Amino acid sequence: EVLPAGSMFSSSSFYSSSPVSRSAVFSPWSSMEQQADPEVLDFSTKVQVHGVLWKRPFGRPSAKWSRRFFIIKDSFLLYYAESERRSFETHRYFNIHPKGVIPLGGCVAEVSEDAGMPFAISVRLEDFTGTVLLAADSQEEQSQWVEMLQDSGKVFFIIKDSFLLYYAESERRSFETHRYFNIHPKGVIPLGGCVAEVSEDAGMPFAISVRLEDFTGTVLLAADSQEEQSQWVEMLQDSGK
Repeated sequence: EVLPAGSMFSSSSFYSSSPVSRSAVFSPWSSMEQQADPEVLDFSTKVQVHGVLWKRPFGRPSAKWSRRFFIIKDSFLLYYAESERRSFETHRYFNIHPKGVIPLGGCVAEVSEDAGMPFAISVRLEDFTGTVLLAADSQEEQSQWVEMLQDSGKVFFIIKDSFLLYYAESERRSFETHRYFNIHPKGVIPLGGCVAEVSEDAGMPFAISVRLEDFTGTVLLAADSQEEQSQWVEMLQDSGK
């Protein structure tokens, strides 16, 4: 049994930053640009946003920018050849074999002014060293994509007994509808003996630091308001007892 229905844990989302002891605590993605898997991605529902952006190859600062058709689906960024756009807009279904899939859980998306392209966007990913660089065709599109990428980087959390389970933000709707949670989270953090407290120097408002008893380092989270921050600190601290 998880926390009661109506509590903030069934409806709140956090931004997650990189903890230190990943191998023991988390289950990270094995590669950045995953091959699409229909069992993982539900292609029958609507996407959050789609459009054409410029993309620079990952890890190659001197490489040529190319135009790609992008889709945000749940907490994944899928990209295709630009020609795929017409097919998608005609049939409203998209190809289940993209050129690449980038997991957005925990990402930080922001305007980039030094990428060598106007209206550039940098996307720092939770489980990888380096940054994905994209560029829009206008300032308006740049702002829209930054907002959607940032929202897709949110992570849905559940406290179950003395464990903190986390999922893609898309899992939240299923949980709130059925009141059951997926037994295969993206990661599980043991809270026994943890110390949770407000953090004022994490680079995010309403941040929370969680020091774990059996691991070196600190897990950093951030709520959407001071009220949620206080509630999460209290419940995390109680779960660590």
